[in-house]
Amino acid sequence: MTRFDASSDPDALLAAGLTAIGLPDSGRQRELLDLYLSEVELWNRRVDLVKVADRHDLVLRHILDCLAAVPVLSEYGLTDWADVGSGAGFPGIPLSIFLPGYRFTLVERSGKRAAFLRGVVAVLRLSDRVEVHEGDVARLSRSFSGVVFRAFRPFTAEVVKTLSRVVQEKGALVAYKGTRRAIDAELSALTESFTLDSVKRIEVPFLDEERHLVLARRAPTG
Repeated sequence: MTRFDASSDPDALLAAGLTAIGLPDSGRQRELLDLYLSEVELWNRRVDLVKVADRHDLVLRHILDCLAAVPVLSEYGLTDWADVGSGAGFPGIPLSIFLPGYRFTLVERSGKRAAFLRGVVAVLRLSDRVEVHEGDVARLSRSFSGVVFRAFRPFTAEVVKTLSRVVQEKGALVAYKGTRRAIDAELSALTESFTLDSVKRIEVPFLDEERHLVLARRAPTG
């Protein structure tokens, strides 16, 4: 997909990207997204949240990348999700804005980033359906109907074992990944505890990079 012509105008880029995904570019959801972007930029000056050159980069490589998966998550019909390794709130915060019937637990072990997440949840008034767990995913005391992550860790035997503890039996795992070649190198570890549904190519509006979602189900035990 070609880059957006108005590369110097991140607001126009965001509007065009939302339209391309099929999401509303007006109303309360757009207001919340704009507020979230401002909070990320404000905190990013003090805390190493995300490495971006400018707002255009933030919109293109992070916001639109996260939101490109909204139609896929909507198909699952699962409403209780953990965002593992949430960092700056990607993808949990953007997803929660456009999936208002879903609950998200943002799992982040960095104290500074967890403080940002608690602050942004309060500012966006999402606390009725978004909570923050400060700590490692291995220390989670509950499981979820779905787990999603982006820029977390490659699938290794140890990572997959940890994820299997926090995904309910037959629950969903959705992982944002890059090239198919890199994904194929990891899949043997994943299928030790999960049944692969598909590796779905997703189109991030105006981003000329290969992006996929790995979609899997927690295999029944016993």
